[in-house]
Formats: sequence, structure tokens, C-alpha cells
Amino acid sequence: MDLRRKKKLYDLWKLGGASEEDYRAVVCIRKEKTRKAKAQLELKLASVVSDNKKGFFKYVNSKRRSKGNIGPILVEDGHLTNMDEEKADAFKAFFASAFNNTDRPWAVQSAELEDYKCGNSDFPFVDTEFMRDQLYQLNVHKSMGPDGIHPRVLKELADVMAGPLSMIYQRSWESGEVPADWKLANVIPVYKKGMREDPGTTNLDLDARVERTISKFADDTKLVGSVDSLEGQEALQRDLDRSEHWAIINGMKFNKLKCQILHLGRSNAGHKYKLGEKWLESSPAERDLGVLVDSRLNRSQQCALAAKRAKRANRILGCIKHHITSQSKEVIILLHSALVQSHLEYCV
Repeated sequence: MDLRRKKKLYDLWKLGGASEEDYRAVVCIRKEKTRKAKAQLELKLASVVSDNKKGFFKYVNSKRRSKGNIGPILVEDGHLTNMDEEKADAFKAFFASAFNNTDRPWAVQSAELEDYKCGNSDFPFVDTEFMRDQLYQLNVHKSMGPDGIHPRVLKELADVMAGPLSMIYQRSWESGEVPADWKLANVIPVYKKGMREDPGTTNLDLDARVERTISKFADDTKLVGSVDSLEGQEALQRDLDRSEHWAIINGMKFNKLKCQILHLGRSNAGHKYKLGEKWLESSPAERDLGVLVDSRLNRSQQCALAAKRAKRANRILGCIKHHITSQSKEVIILLHSALVQSHLEYCV
């Protein structure tokens, strides 16, 4: 309404039907209301930034003039392509190779189970109450899927949607069929590390019975052992063989280009190991829970990483300064605690 009034008063001013002072007063009122509206929006984004960083960065990116796109991708024949269609085909080929049913043991065994007749008691019962609880747990900050239904809609209509959805799930169990819409997904490639041109990044979590110490955190798995004899070398190789066997049984694949050996100790013989049919390369340094450890236990590389994280914190501060209109104490504290403080604590 104020925008229409401003436009109307501007036209009257140009025609001599209104004074310049009246027009300037309306402009000032409009600017003040816009500033307050932005401040309220930014305070709302800052108050939920810990749970919804995506919303904050979407707001910041919308104010930037340049838009970032996916760079050139290395395709199968070995050349770099910048064509959107070829890049999409490269990602599709990689995802298809990572989730290929022919590599999974149950896909081979399924033919033996075709003659098995399941009774009604063999299927799990998907009741309405269970489906309602799952809908209440949806994250409303997530984007909608190919069906075009936002998670907020499903969560707020959980009492209404629980009944029909439980019937669909139960019918799917009993018939062995999955609705075609459930097989669709929006796949967005997110660069993590390594070569930007490589479309493949596979992470693996492992739970196998090994002789040596195995540590797991998120998508990182480390196999650690003291190798001061031939028996120790053989034991570590057996653990690697067991890990590879576990991956095959569970239909998963190691990204063996990311699997490396870190030899510690001055008297380390630097034995060779292999994962499956591939010999693993030695690495001069590896990251463990964010801390870079090298073969000599030198901290210089870690200090360099800490300095890099400090620069990243400064970039986020610059982003807040240049793209957040409201510089109120409440907004700045919320954004600093959620986006900047973790980087600075890493440097300590």
C-alpha cells in the first residue's frame, strides 16, 4: 500500500499536483518501514540459525549479484565438460554405479525366494499412531521433494495425513510394490574435498570384527594397530580383508582413492597393505577429528589449518557486515555464536 502511495505521489509531484516535501516525507516513511521489516526478518533468521543455517545463507546469497554454479566436471571419456546435460549425466552415472543392485547379495538371492509365500503375520503393521509420530518429527526447514509438498504442510496436517499414509505403506508391504513417486528424488551434488572435477565422493561407516583398534566418527573410519613384527603386519592386513568382505556383503563400496596408510614412528618399516585388489598408498599426514596428524607428529600443518579456519571466520563476519542490514546486538550475538564461534574455537 505504501509503495502504491509513493508511486502515486511521485506522479502527482511530476505533474505539479503535490509538493516535493510531501513526496520526500512519504519516501522517508517507506524507508523506515522497509528497514524495520528487514530487521524483523533478520532477527527471525538469526534466532533459528543454529537449526536452519540453510535459510540464513539463502537470504545472504539472494543479495549477492553473482551466482555460483557447478564448475566443469570430468566425464567418462576423460575430458572436462561445462554442458549442463553432460554434467547431469556424469552425476547420474556415478550415483547409479554406487547403488547398483547387481552388487548386492540380496539381489542375487531374491530369485531363490520367489516361491516363498508370505502370510499376513510376516509383514510389519504400520499403524496410524506410528505414522503420526514420524510426521511430527519432520524438519520444517528442509526443502520440498519432487512431490511438491513442503514438510511443514505434512507436519501441520499430521493428524489428517497419518491415516491415508499408513494405509499406503501397509499396502506397499503386502504387495511388494513401491509407488513410482517414492522412487523420485532431488539430488544436489555438494562439493566436500578432493578434485572438484571428480563427480564421485563415497563415505562409509563400518562395523566389523577386527583384531586391531577401529575408531569411527560420523563417516570416517580408522584402523589402528602397532606393527613391530611380521605378525602385526599380517594381523593388520587380515583386518583390511575383513573390512573389504564386510563392504561386499553389505552391498557398499569403499572409495579406495581416499583410503591411505599413515606410518608413525622413526623405526616404522613402512609395510605395504592392500584393500581388496588395490594396494593402498602411504600418506604423509591425515586428519583425525579435525586435527591434522603427520608421520612425524609435527604441528606446523595443523597451525596452518587453524589460521585458515580463522580466515574463514573473518569471511563470515564480513558476510554478516555487508549483507545483514540490522546490526543490533541481539542479531550479531546470535549469528556470531552459531556461525563464527565454532571456527574460532577450532583455532584454540
